[in-house]
Amino acid sequence: MFHPQPDIVELARLTRDGDTFPLSVYYERHQNAMEFHRHDFVELVLILSGHCVHTDGVREIPLRRGDVCVIPRGVSHSYRQVSEDLALINILFIPETLPISRLDAVLLPGFKPILTGCLPNQSGGYISFHVEEEQFRFPEALALALAEEHETYAPGNNFVSLGIFMALAGRLARCYSAERHVAGFDYGSVSKVIAYLNKNYREEISIAKLCRIGGMSKSSLMRNFKNAAGVSPLQYLLRLRLDEAAFLLRSTEKSLGEIAAAVGFNDVNYLSRQFKRAQGLPPSLYRKKYGGRSGGENP
Repeated sequence: MFHPQPDIVELARLTRDGDTFPLSVYYERHQNAMEFHRHDFVELVLILSGHCVHTDGVREIPLRRGDVCVIPRGVSHSYRQVSEDLALINILFIPETLPISRLDAVLLPGFKPILTGCLPNQSGGYISFHVEEEQFRFPEALALALAEEHETYAPGNNFVSLGIFMALAGRLARCYSAERHVAGFDYGSVSKVIAYLNKNYREEISIAKLCRIGGMSKSSLMRNFKNAAGVSPLQYLLRLRLDEAAFLLRSTEKSLGEIAAAVGFNDVNYLSRQFKRAQGLPPSLYRKKYGGRSGGENP
């Protein structure tokens, strides 16, 4: 086993000129070797040319054109045996603070690994996979467009960057699923339920109603939904509500009581407990940390 040098902790800020948008892109046209370091953000890497060895201290993986890595927060890694023509694009982001609508992304088995670098039940490490040349050209073009958008910093940069990033993440999720032969599921049996939850998560929703919408028994609904989303319908509903609550905390001056009512919670204290469990922070501290405006109630 290869033992890494002590970590170099990189607490990079994904901001620029007062911008707080948590997405940054760097086109490294001549990437040099790097010592072990780790980040407080997720790093998506696309290798465009050249070759190197990437390691997290446990695995040493040769990388070449068409390889993609997603390194989670806190994972130490380094580049070794770097060729002179190594070129790559680094996309740095904080998943939970990107204003990404779930839409039907949950129906892509590879979407969560692309956004987090983690597999279900995986502890530590990172994901890497190869995209064949014919399929790699489109993600490459998207990544280059994203890098250009970041470098020019024209009006509407955040809006355009987010759209390109969503397209890139979706395409890479498909490539990852195909490369890893991720098992699929019956799309038709669960897509109506997911679409309904995405649209109506603020309302009172029962399992019986979801069964009628999907035309499934309770056991079929639970099985198919878990295969598609990785969680139960009610867990998915809770996640939608908490995501919306987080967005409102970041972007509005609404009180916690107003936010609870707006996203479908009848109990402010329950929202507070679930939010802290999901985010690791109570709502008031989350609002303070992630740029929400002042105001609102304490949890």
